[in-house]
Amino acid sequence: MSHPYQSPDKYFTSRLKINLMNNSANAQTIKILNDLIQLHNNRLEAYQKVNVSGKENLQIKNILLEGGLLSYEMREQLIKEVVMLDGNPALGKSLNGKSSHTWSTVIKIVSNYNYRKISAAFETGEYVTLLVYRNIMKANLFPAHLIRIVSKQKEAIFQQYEKIKNLRKPAIIKQEEFA
Repeated sequence: MSHPYQSPDKYFTSRLKINLMNNSANAQTIKILNDLIQLHNNRLEAYQKVNVSGKENLQIKNILLEGGLLSYEMREQLIKEVVMLDGNPALGKSLNGKSSHTWSTVIKIVSNYNYRKISAAFETGEYVTLLVYRNIMKANLFPAHLIRIVSKQKEAIFQQYEKIKNLRKPAIIKQEEFA
């Protein structure tokens, strides 16, 4: 059955163009989601390395454990979205780009026992991750439900960034404690 205002050939040609555009948009969405999955794989590796090393500082250890869990949950959510779009989720880590380089540097620093360097490295890693999320949001390439997911993830990463950043601030000493 054809559209009443078009010949059958024109109708099917226009439907085919719409389907091709949707397939192209899906492919682009899958690629971006896979880039985020790889970014989370990089983050997870960094968080796991620091947790295995058994640091004595419980505050930083708890925050980093939380960050690893957060990244794992985000990655799993993105994998589900890629599968729903009939795509193949990325399995490995990102090997190029600023975010990959940053997280590789974090992994190298984790072997150092200097908590200031570790927290500074993670702060930088999360900052770069926030930039990636910001750029994806600015590009406005996702459908509404994915924009909500990515926006929530960005907010959670920002919260993690703030926690790590606060680790590097010296504790504020209340005057009453010394009175």
